[in-house]
Amino acid sequence: MDGKKKWEKGKKYGGDWKGHKDKKRTAYYQGGKVFVEGDTFPIKDDLKALGFKWDSERRTWWKLGKLDDLREDLEALGVEVQQNNKANSGRKV
Repeated sequence: MDGKKKWEKGKKYGGDWKGHKDKKRTAYYQGGKVFVEGDTFPIKDDLKALGFKWDSERRTWWKLGKLDDLREDLEALGVEVQQNNKANSGRKV
């Protein structure tokens, strides 16, 4: 099957997959995990190399750990690291 037809209008996966491309990449910390979401397809191999796993239900990458430990690597990949409060960094208050 032609790749263009396979992905046309997102029929195979239900929905418009093209809308995801305009979304910036962001990382945040929640419940002991670091999440990366947005237009991550171009950096998926880099995320895998850093130990991230794909969550198909949430459509996001995740990894157990602290955001501060991954900040430099994620910023080098063009990911905006969100730091709303001290809980986001993985530190206990």
